[in-house]
Formats: sequence, structure tokens, C-alpha cells
Amino acid sequence: MRNAIRHAAFAGFAIHTLAALWIWRTWDAFGASNLLIWMSLPASLAFLGASGNSLLGLALAFGGLEWALLGGLVAWWIGRSLRRRTET
Repeated sequence: MRNAIRHAAFAGFAIHTLAALWIWRTWDAFGASNLLIWMSLPASLAFLGASGNSLLGLALAFGGLEWALLGGLVAWWIGRSLRRRTET
């Protein structure tokens, strides 16, 4: 189960990173900033006043960690619920 959690956390981080970089390159500055803030809403409150490249860096770091944690928690929850079913 640890391997699945690690893979899910990495997938969450990687998908967030790719999406954030794609948004940053293809959208205008105002739209990209707003979308990066909304993508990582609870974590983005820590860097709400940032702009430009610092916003991108902070969004990649904090948002990536947030989505990695979310992916790991979902994998753990699914693994735990499946383990209960096979034990009963």
C-alpha cells in the first residue's frame, strides 16, 4: 500500500505541475494568476499577494504539495477501505 500512496502522491504533484506550467504559458497574465490561485485554493492563501514568477514558483511548490497530499490520502483511503472488505 505504501507504494500505491507514493505513486498517487507523485502523480498528483506531476499533474499539478504540468497543468500549472501549461496555464502559465498559454493564458494571459491575469487569467493565469487567477487560475493558479483557484487551483490551489487552501494553500494559495499563503501566497495571495505574490505576482509574476514568484507566484508561479509558490504555486508550483505549495500547490504541488497540496495535490500530492490529496493524491496520497485518496490512495490511502481506497486501500484502507479495500483492506476492510477483504478481511471480513
